Amino acid sequence: AGNNGVTVASVTDASFVTIDLTGPTLTSVHIESNNYHASNRANAGDVITVTLIASESIVKPTVSIAGQASSVSGSGTTWSAVYTVNAAQVDSGVQAGLSIVFADVAGNNGKTVTTVTDSSAVTIDLAAPNIVVTVKSDNAQGSARANHGDTITATITASEPIVSPNVTIAGQTATVSGSGTTWTAT
Repeated sequence: AGNNGVTVASVTDASFVTIDLTGPTLTSVHIESNNYHASNRANAGDVITVTLIASESIVKPTVSIAGQASSVSGSGTTWSAVYTVNAAQVDSGVQAGLSIVFADVAGNNGKTVTTVTDSSAVTIDLAAPNIVVTVKSDNAQGSARANHGDTITATITASEPIVSPNVTIAGQTATVSGSGTTWTAT
């Protein structure tokens, strides 16, 4: 009939639409291991965790750790991904890489993230260290002999940093000192 309608400039209820054309970013990405001795090292069975914080709410991201799929949990802007190190799946002696694919709730993709935002890192270490032990005593007749009252000293050199070893000399618990790759037990 050619009748003009009324121009409407607002909704009749409380609904609204937000136009979001900007992809999210990750403002914080951190990686660590639950290794008992060092959170920057992981052995078979250790759990590597990546925690991330986004600039806005995102949908569940896809995270790979050390090239393996991880289990992801969280919501909104805060998420965690975990991977339990399986020696058959990863290489030893390398840093655990990561890849985070994510998008905001409007469907805008963020740029895939492959680095942390801090100095955190986890090295996967599946190989036992090589140990060289030299033993000598302070016996006046020669360092290869020991008698009552003599002190026997074991010098331990490892191929990589190790935790304080437990040492027994002649059936007695030794006193151990040192750090990293060089230790002495008496």
